[in-house]
Amino acid sequence: MSPVAHAVYWLGDAECHQLSERSYYLNDNQMPFCARDLGLFAGIAAGFGFAAFYRSKVKPWIFLIAVLPLGIDGGAQALTSYESNNPLRLGTGILAGLGLALLLAEFVFILSQDISEAKAKG
Repeated sequence: MSPVAHAVYWLGDAECHQLSERSYYLNDNQMPFCARDLGLFAGIAAGFGFAAFYRSKVKPWIFLIAVLPLGIDGGAQALTSYESNNPLRLGTGILAGLGLALLLAEFVFILSQDISEAKAKG
């Protein structure tokens, strides 16, 4: 296994439950992160990619709406006998990751604007 693959799987071991029924497989190899985590990473990457070119102006309540489906799906699964499926886990992860990245990008934009204004004043 390459050093990069080893590091990714080590991180997956440390940060994810890696249940086989909640993970995707590629070439008969279980991915190091579950479907929901994979969705979060994809959403965060897409959100930051979008924010690199366009200002998002995301308000905190929009972030809450983006995270709500993940909370409902994950919460229902944790507290009841309901069992979600991987496409739903992936989708709710993408939505939450996208909302998180856009909100963080907006905070960074506002903070950098405030710093620039403070430097201009003296």
